[in-house]
Amino acid sequence: METATIRELLAERLWKVNEGQQNRGFGDNLIERYLDGVNREDLDALVLYLQTYTSAANATASTSVTNPMAGTQWARTGTWYGGRIWYEEVKNEAQLRGTLRIWQALWCGDKTIADVITEKGCRYRVEVTWYFGLRTLPTVPANSSGISYRMGPLNVDPERGTYTTFIEKRTRLYQVIAEHRSQESAAASDLTTKHHGVYEGDKTDTGAAVTLLDLEDVPAGEIRNLDRTKNEDCTQDIQTQKRTVKDQTRTSAETSAARKTERASHTENAAPLGAPEQEAGKIKRNDNQATESGKTRTVEEVVTVQDQTSTSREDSASKSAVKVLHTENAAAVADPAAAAGEIKRVELLPTEAGRMRSVEETITVKDQTRTSAETSAARKTTRALHTENAAALGTPEQEAGKIKRNENQPTESGKTRTVEEVVTVQDQTSTSRETSAAAQTERNLHTENAAPLGAPVQEAGKIKRNENQPTEAGRTRTVEEVVTVQDQSATSHEKSAARTGTTELHTQAAVAVTPGSPPAGKIYRARNTPTEAGRVRTENEVIQVNDQSATMGEDNAARRVERVLHTENPSTPTPPTAAVGEIKRLDLAPTESGRLRSVEETVTVKDQTATSTAEDASEQVTRVLHTENATTPSGTPAANTAKRVEAQPTESGKVRTVEEVTTPKTQQWNSSYLTRYGTVYYWHGRNCSAAQFAAVLAAAALSAATDNTVLERRNRFGLYDYDINKSPYRATSSGGTTIGTYGPYYVRHRQYKNDYTYWRDITLEKMIRMTTSRDKAEEYISDCRNNSTVAKTGSYYTATRYKIYSVGSWALTTAETTDM
Repeated sequence: METATIRELLAERLWKVNEGQQNRGFGDNLIERYLDGVNREDLDALVLYLQTYTSAANATASTSVTNPMAGTQWARTGTWYGGRIWYEEVKNEAQLRGTLRIWQALWCGDKTIADVITEKGCRYRVEVTWYFGLRTLPTVPANSSGISYRMGPLNVDPERGTYTTFIEKRTRLYQVIAEHRSQESAAASDLTTKHHGVYEGDKTDTGAAVTLLDLEDVPAGEIRNLDRTKNEDCTQDIQTQKRTVKDQTRTSAETSAARKTERASHTENAAPLGAPEQEAGKIKRNDNQATESGKTRTVEEVVTVQDQTSTSREDSASKSAVKVLHTENAAAVADPAAAAGEIKRVELLPTEAGRMRSVEETITVKDQTRTSAETSAARKTTRALHTENAAALGTPEQEAGKIKRNENQPTESGKTRTVEEVVTVQDQTSTSRETSAAAQTERNLHTENAAPLGAPVQEAGKIKRNENQPTEAGRTRTVEEVVTVQDQSATSHEKSAARTGTTELHTQAAVAVTPGSPPAGKIYRARNTPTEAGRVRTENEVIQVNDQSATMGEDNAARRVERVLHTENPSTPTPPTAAVGEIKRLDLAPTESGRLRSVEETVTVKDQTATSTAEDASEQVTRVLHTENATTPSGTPAANTAKRVEAQPTESGKVRTVEEVTTPKTQQWNSSYLTRYGTVYYWHGRNCSAAQFAAVLAAAALSAATDNTVLERRNRFGLYDYDINKSPYRATSSGGTTIGTYGPYYVRHRQYKNDYTYWRDITLEKMIRMTTSRDKAEEYISDCRNNSTVAKTGSYYTATRYKIYSVGSWALTTAETTDM
């Protein structure tokens, strides 16, 4: 049923009230009302309407009704909400099926009971607010310091569709444990205060300020602590502690042969110790450490030192020594004055007690002498040593053939350590020889030659070298070397299928070689390299090339290939001439020997053929491919088919062809659907003969009593594509106002098929109508399916109608054909 019809039905009937429900005392907030005589056909529509429109007189969707009436016997003021809807069958004994009675429950308002205290202890106070008959759930307030909220269990009333629940408010109460002595010892005394449930800003639950210990101005001798702990309800537990410290003192002493020590300590002295006064023979230390309570931990220490003395002696072949030690010497020690042959040392170290640690040492040295000698084939050496000589040695006199050295080192005692060395050198000579197939070498050596060698005289076939090195004794070390070279000859051979070669080598030839002019098929090479002996290393090479021939082949389904190769062709091949179906190639490259490298290739192509088929509900496409066709097929199609031939010339003089034949399939179908004005019929056909189209047109029984549309066109196969539309005649609709009708406008789009091989244009007619009635707008597009729509803007309805205006024929896609 339509909305307007349901409203008329409700307007004709009066609601009745369930008096028994009234008598049970629920009439103030719950009513059950009913309607009799409801048809079964209207039941679903009526229930759906009552779920959306509780009030029959209200045209706007609403779940509530104000001041509802039920007949003339009962009325209620205020706003009432729709609840459960149900129905029952009413009949008498004579009826097999009775009429229906539809029931609806209405309920009014909700109820709140606030500020009910459910718990009141020394730590918490709990208040509850109850909510009955809510349509939406209440919002839980945000928690704050000391106050938290929570929602209780949720009960749902299925009759009304309402909620019953409560919100609990929990308030934390402030508690304090007054200051009390919590710890007592010889070192300190503690006083503690505890605050529980302190609100943000250090307030009580009544808003009064909580008094805490002052941590900014703490007197000396006290330690104050304040500890805060955050609770789940955003309050704090605070504990304060005040500690008063006590001073403790102790005295200790220490005695040894070197010192006596006395110490006095205070754990919490009122003031730090000052700097101690210095006193000879004593060490004083004052140690101050600040304590946590603002006082000072002090240690006063006095150390009285005692002098200790000892004497030590040392005697050996080189010296004798005496040492006198004082650990804490009270008297000054004079500066040492040593005689020749003596070493005196005084070591003074200031001690911490203001005295001196002294060591007085006297060393008397002794002269020691030694003579040593060394003899060899190359030299004779003598050395004379004094460890404590009274005077230093002078500069030695130079003497040819001798090396003299005088060494002087001052000693700690004021004397000199001396070494006098004399080396007499001796000349040594030797001759060495070396012989090989390439050279003979002779070397003459002098280790201490009286005079150096002069420059050697160059001689062909010989290499001469003279080496001179001055020696420490004023003479010369000489090496005289003479190398006499010898010519060596060798012949090398090379032989392969490609070439034959001979190379003649001379290592020390008297003259260089020159290559001649080679004939075709030969390569001459000559290499000359100068040697150190003034001669020439020569290589004379002769290479005879050989022609090599090979035949290669390749055969597959597409072609047969034959290649003939010559590596050193003595003659030039004739340029190739290819027959139809053949490809001939000649490749020539000059070689180093003056001949040609040639490759003659003959390719004989083979025709390959393949057939492929594509088929769908509308047509079948068969393609025949020839890779090397002798002729081009005819492009004339058979009756009611389409044919396409593609031809491309190949390298071999033949043709690559693709022959495509498209055979259409006849398709015919029809459909229909109901409108408020009757049945709309459609008939469609593709690839039909003229007789088939005429038979469908006759069966459609088109007449002047119906609205008819017939679209018929010839396609590329010479067959018929048709669309027939038959709609019931519609008289002008009543109700509503037509603002205007606009159009026609034409929309064209391009359609493709078979992988974009074919295309055609489809043109739609577009009409637009604006009206104040949705029914009129729906009626305007009722016989069209082509994406026709109805849209609402404000209080107006806009109907956009699309109909097929024309359908073009399928055409072959070309390079110029693009999508629109």
